[in-house]
Amino acid sequence: MEKEIIKFGGRLTYKEFKMFNYYHSKKIVRIGFLTLWITVFLINLTSMSWIPSLIISSIIALLTMTLIKVLLNFRISKEFRSDQVLKKDAQFVVHGNGVTILREKSKTQYDWNDIISFQQYKELFLLYVSKNRAIIIPRRYFNSVQESQLFKQLMATNLSKKINNK
Repeated sequence: MEKEIIKFGGRLTYKEFKMFNYYHSKKIVRIGFLTLWITVFLINLTSMSWIPSLIISSIIALLTMTLIKVLLNFRISKEFRSDQVLKKDAQFVVHGNGVTILREKSKTQYDWNDIISFQQYKELFLLYVSKNRAIIIPRRYFNSVQESQLFKQLMATNLSKKINNK
């Protein structure tokens, strides 16, 4: 039986990198917000009634989360600007052994066992190779819907227990 091979590629944009970081940190930001809000609410509840405590804790949590988002955006921007490899054109080859990424003079091979999770979103596919590191594949890299569908089939075949649809 002949193995399917699919080739696609492009250059990652800052917007796509920022989107990846949003998806990646979304859960921890929400947990942080709720934890902060509940903590401040309970502390304020010991010295005032529940309505003022609710208002004060909401304001403090929202201001803190706004500051965290600004700092995260600054870090994301700085990381994207400093990562020269990330900004280069990348050609992907998905085949029976895994995923190969070609960039100028470099070649990186990921076997299927190296990929711990596959997530798909409206704009991106993410192949996590560690808890905090992912191969970012924007959907625009594909030349057609059929090519994108073939990619998803290859992921389903080779990563059947590692797929998360968002």
